[in-house]
Amino acid sequence: MKPIILIGGVAGTGKTSLSNLLQFELKIDHKIGLGWIRETLCTFHNQKDFPELYNYSFNYSDPNNLDSCYIFKQTELLKKSIEACINRAHREGTSLIIEGVNLIPGYIKSNYITNYFWLEMPNDFETHKKLLLGDTHANRIISDDDIIMNRNLGKHIQKNFINGEVELVRFDQQRNRLKYIKQKILKNGSIL
Repeated sequence: MKPIILIGGVAGTGKTSLSNLLQFELKIDHKIGLGWIRETLCTFHNQKDFPELYNYSFNYSDPNNLDSCYIFKQTELLKKSIEACINRAHREGTSLIIEGVNLIPGYIKSNYITNYFWLEMPNDFETHKKLLLGDTHANRIISDDDIIMNRNLGKHIQKNFINGEVELVRFDQQRNRLKYIKQKILKNGSIL
């Protein structure tokens, strides 16, 4: 079976950069970034009724309740699309990487996922800020309060949602994380 790989993590954990490297090095047939699927959903849902689709995943409806972060509502809206992409890759015998914040462990279900990773965020604020405002998201406008909320969300997800189905990948230099993930994919016996 060709690999079907999910790479999740809160904003600013290196999902896009890492999945681009994996796609190139492992010659994965397709890669999907969930931000693009979310943008497509915006064409079917208006901002007034679905504000979570039009805001960052770490924005919230109740600042005292991390479960009110938009990431959870976004994930519910994206779930069927994500699972449909996984099913199609399996049906067509193609390899696939899906990356995005909305790959919250426990929400996405499929027997066809060969590897499911959650990227840990950097330990320090400044490193995380640099990643959040990096090359793949150069036009983002994010305040320090937003970064704090995003970091709190990351801790909340890692504490409450990481389970045996998902491999937590510690924050490290990109080449070390790439090597670790490649070894896990190849260990599963996937055909590349």
